[in-house]
Amino acid sequence: MNTSEFYVNELERALSEQAPFIQTFSVDSSSSLQATGSVTLLEGNVINIEITNRGFHSHQARELPFETIEDLLQTLCNLGFRII
Repeated sequence: MNTSEFYVNELERALSEQAPFIQTFSVDSSSSLQATGSVTLLEGNVINIEITNRGFHSHQARELPFETIEDLLQTLCNLGFRII
């Protein structure tokens, strides 16, 4: 597996585990250094998520990368994005 596939697979796996808390997700782009995707939350808000070797990141969270997708989604929830 090349590194581009690794990031795509990791993003898809992490978001699939969050299926009860999101409407849909898609992987929009990837490279050997990252993958990015769009996530539609249950109430319809769309967020963009990126995964790199540093972790998960969203411009909406405006924080350093998160180690887990759960931590990122929890932070977004605390910022007013309704997750669960």
